[in-house]
Amino acid sequence: MQLEMAEYPVREIRLGKTFRYEAGVLEVDQEGLIALILQDERIQEAALAVAVPGEKVRITGVRDIVEPRVKVQGEAQVFPGTLSPVALAGEGRTHRLSGMAVVAAVEYEGLIRSGSGAECWAILDMWGPGAEASRFSSLVNLVLNLRLTQGLSEIDAHAAIQKAEYRTAKLLAETTTGIRAEKEQCYDLTNGNSSLPKVVLIQGCHTDAHHSHSRLTYYGLCVRDSLATYLHANEML
Repeated sequence: MQLEMAEYPVREIRLGKTFRYEAGVLEVDQEGLIALILQDERIQEAALAVAVPGEKVRITGVRDIVEPRVKVQGEAQVFPGTLSPVALAGEGRTHRLSGMAVVAAVEYEGLIRSGSGAECWAILDMWGPGAEASRFSSLVNLVLNLRLTQGLSEIDAHAAIQKAEYRTAKLLAETTTGIRAEKEQCYDLTNGNSSLPKVVLIQGCHTDAHHSHSRLTYYGLCVRDSLATYLHANEML
């Protein structure tokens, strides 16, 4: 298994009329992207904003943050389970827009109003003491301001948010197609190091039967029962 990771740093994001990456500047077709997001009937309104490090901005309603990536070679695709079927994604060639992120800031109350199953969100300060609490404050952020249709279940709302942010992330990364990367790194697992110890990670997620959604997902699939994922070191090294 061999994965090539090509890096395209983003130092500035401009809201314009086309999708383009050039010399660290990412231009985003604002109207085109909003129209794409609003194709999902579960999203009532959408708007875009750019937040940069040091700017006196507080982003509220943050539901998720993702780095733009696209698979340009290989059978699998980025964000498996949401944009594509669940599949092994650690091979081929991936382009990533480093130094930036897509931030999903969402207006959605949810149907469950109390308890551990209630919806929750975070804030992100781009300046001051609050910025020190999160590494995402050091990134150039494209903020998706979304208002969801009323009456959606937690699962439908979660799926709509993921679809919007992942489609956006992939679309932005596609601007690097045919452009030489600033930095490349290759992860080759063909010949494992037999001297390293064998390690297994068991990761679990448990939800109660009376809660519709745990707010946790694996590859875009909602987790309703106990789940254990095993990663073997001899397959990863």
